[in-house]
Amino acid sequence: MARYFYVYVARYSRNNLEIGRSLGVWGWRSDALSLHSKPDPRSSRDVARSMAVGDFFILASGGSPGPRTPQEKFVAGTLSEIIITRISKPLYRSDRRVWPDDVYPERVGLTVVDSVGPVNGQRLGVEAMQALQRSGNTRGVPVAAEPVALESLILTEEEPSEDPLDLDGDLDALVEVRRRREQRRLRHRKFGLREQITCDLCGRSMPVRLVAAAHIKRRAEASRDERLTLENIMAACLLGCDALFEHGYIHVDSAGVIRASQRAHGNADEATRSLTGRRCTAFSARSRPFFEYHAARHGHPWTDAAGHTDYAWLTDAWTLIRDAEDAGRAP
Repeated sequence: MARYFYVYVARYSRNNLEIGRSLGVWGWRSDALSLHSKPDPRSSRDVARSMAVGDFFILASGGSPGPRTPQEKFVAGTLSEIIITRISKPLYRSDRRVWPDDVYPERVGLTVVDSVGPVNGQRLGVEAMQALQRSGNTRGVPVAAEPVALESLILTEEEPSEDPLDLDGDLDALVEVRRRREQRRLRHRKFGLREQITCDLCGRSMPVRLVAAAHIKRRAEASRDERLTLENIMAACLLGCDALFEHGYIHVDSAGVIRASQRAHGNADEATRSLTGRRCTAFSARSRPFFEYHAARHGHPWTDAAGHTDYAWLTDAWTLIRDAEDAGRAP
């Protein structure tokens, strides 16, 4: 049976949280894992070592009040975001830099399941909130505690209930229901009641059922706010454009022009040639950061984006992760 571990991420580490979410990795300083989070008699290193593939790893950030307040106030407070993940690689050590402020060599691999927020402490549960408070007061070490009711987090009362919920506790099914509901709302906000939609990549007009409301920054790597903002959504036809963009065969440069990846060969190369040089109609000042992220993620960091976020670290980190996966070892 999967166990549950909780980690509180301080506000000043929010950038590190976004990097960890994007790359599927979390880490600690070595000296932090020598600490004890009372009342657990084990060291934090022993707790981290006990985490196995498939265990739940709950990351929480922000909110009010902070973990240094009295317990009853923290438990009754609100967290900005909860990121539900599962351990994909047990504790390992790596000195390769992923985060900009420190190495954090003690690491675990993660698979992001979903993220929700804001979350009231009562909804998360007293024991989970107490575990997060202990983590926050002990340099963000992992704390083992009782399971949280994931259904109550993933499927909120505010969401429409068009899908049947006879899911038998299947987490993947719960997440899929939430994803479908979210996609319906995004499509309605983006496309309205139009029957014909123009693809933002190829410029062809086609029936709405043949066009996806596609995330520019991948849903699994985006925060809840990023998932729901229309600036991170574009119209991408299902006749090739959606898949070519999602898998990085094409990207959008800093001028909003579609460029092809050198990885495209054969029929994929032919498909990308027809798009290369076109202007992406979803590109704007507000969608620009999402296109910059997508380009960097697929190895095409912008070199002329003065004054904009530098995602060179992301390209390097993804290269390390992909190399490690290919070699069947930890980065």
